[in-house]
Amino acid sequence: MVPLPLALALAVLAAAPARAAEAPRVPFAEFEKVLAPDGRVWPLDNGEASLAVIRLPKDDYPKLYRLEHDSGEFKRLLDAGRPIRELWRDYQGERWYFLRDENGDENFQIHRLSDDFRGHAVVYGHKGRRATIVDASPDGKRLYVLSNHEDKAVFRLYRVDAATGKDEAVSPPGLSVDAAVIDPYEKRAALTQSFGNNESRVSLLDLSTKEAKPLLARPDTVFEPAFFHPEKDELWLVSDEGRDRTGCAKVDLSSPTLAWTFVDDAKDLSCAYDRRADLSILSERYDGRGVMRLFEGVFESEAKTPFPDRSFASDLAWIRGSTRALVRLRAYDNPGDYYAFELWDGAQQELTPVSRLNRSAIDPKLFGQSRDLRYTSFDGLEIHGIVYAPEAWAADGVRRPAIVWPHGGPDWAESHDWRAIFQFWNLNGFVVFAPNFRGSLGYGKRFETLNDRDWGGGHIEDLVWGKRELAKLPFVDPERVFIAGGSFGGYSTLQAVTKHPTEFRAAAAFVALANLFTFLKSIPPDPAWQSEFGREVGDPVKDEALLRERSPYFHADKVKVPLRIWQAANDVRTVQSEMDAYVAKLKELGTPVEYTVLADEGHGLQRKESLEKVLQGTVDFFRKQL
Repeated sequence: MVPLPLALALAVLAAAPARAAEAPRVPFAEFEKVLAPDGRVWPLDNGEASLAVIRLPKDDYPKLYRLEHDSGEFKRLLDAGRPIRELWRDYQGERWYFLRDENGDENFQIHRLSDDFRGHAVVYGHKGRRATIVDASPDGKRLYVLSNHEDKAVFRLYRVDAATGKDEAVSPPGLSVDAAVIDPYEKRAALTQSFGNNESRVSLLDLSTKEAKPLLARPDTVFEPAFFHPEKDELWLVSDEGRDRTGCAKVDLSSPTLAWTFVDDAKDLSCAYDRRADLSILSERYDGRGVMRLFEGVFESEAKTPFPDRSFASDLAWIRGSTRALVRLRAYDNPGDYYAFELWDGAQQELTPVSRLNRSAIDPKLFGQSRDLRYTSFDGLEIHGIVYAPEAWAADGVRRPAIVWPHGGPDWAESHDWRAIFQFWNLNGFVVFAPNFRGSLGYGKRFETLNDRDWGGGHIEDLVWGKRELAKLPFVDPERVFIAGGSFGGYSTLQAVTKHPTEFRAAAAFVALANLFTFLKSIPPDPAWQSEFGREVGDPVKDEALLRERSPYFHADKVKVPLRIWQAANDVRTVQSEMDAYVAKLKELGTPVEYTVLADEGHGLQRKESLEKVLQGTVDFFRKQL
């Protein structure tokens, strides 16, 4: 006969979901064979190949490759010595450019590629200042560039000779320009001046007289020029004037009154037009999902596309002189590929793959899938989150460890799109949960502003209440829930284990911030940055008590769980000295913390060594705490 206490214990064990005996292990060296190009590929005119910026497993950072459409193979063309960013081609198709900074400092210079794509030279840029391409003249001889080289706090629009690099300022001094749109005839430009993510104003610039006149402005309202109509005196733009969601509108420049063209009360909409292809794009975003719709001309007749349902379509590009286009299609459980299709052949045509991004030996069935999880937070607000886990886990009766992921931004949101970092954690045995807490994009203007002057407050409770809802799932072990995040998500991670010391088993943060006072000092001086974070975070003098309360640095003694922290040496957004001070304080208090500074790296983590340390390091650190 079995003793009664033992019998009861055995009954409890039999009824409880099991824990996995051994978590799956997929090393970074295998996972990085799932390739991730940096944005769109650019088809060459023969239609047989494209240019792509990508980091292959053998590379330390992204380089320029030629993608052969028939085989899907990448052939290296150029190693620029540092990561290549934002490949760009002029309208004539004769000149190719890219951006490059100094080891992640985000002070970009503009480089021109040689005709054979194997060499490059600086066309425009100034040390310690940023330059980005806006547009080019129809003949390709002139570039329009935004730069702050004259005054770090003011970005002006410059007209640059593409051959010599000689520049001419065309926007007024003192007017800081955050974006610009040039008309097809090079006569006018629509200039955007941002005052944070929730307010922007538009001026109309005469490119001959260099006179700028106010066009659209309203407090707490976004006006983002998209394009000038090629035949009519119209400016098309994205706005949220009088609405909770963004929509597409147009303005007759002879009598500037906003006229809506596309709106949806449940979706954020944006519009674009490319005169090279005479093609318009309407993008829809809602509940972590996205839809791309294509139109001939300026939103005339809609093209029926062969994109699979619930796939994410992005990085559209077309082959010059043809009606053939390339698009990247992917989903959360599929890294996808680039496909060729005919723009006007309808939804029933077959897509032709031109790439082979998954070079790994990983069984695609092991990739995680995404599912919605909605819950009510502490104050009754509904929060939408997304759980990422392989489908089989929902039914096998095994409780697994989980990672709560607060996204960066904070004006950002996670989606049902492919997320390499989440997949890596899934493949190594962790459920991932990403709550789109208050302040996230994609749920309306009111929701997005709920964390203004409340950093580290309500959204932290959203994370904790989401964690508790996650723990109810039958495949999640409530005793082994971790938290990890980067940038603002790193701040949220540190603040969560400060305010709720026993809620999570351990925490990992990278390129994070811990002291809101030093963070505000590091913000760039231009009005867009200053206005945004002044509105969101607060004033270091007027709001001193609030900022002190919401800075993990001043409450390091409350942290009770092990921490793993990575910091980029050249990060200009969350600076190393701030994290050095926080870690030193933790060590003085005897809090278990492991700290690594990533050399030659900026906020965006472009280098292979950095990515491996963070992705694999998070898995290894959390496994030690299981």
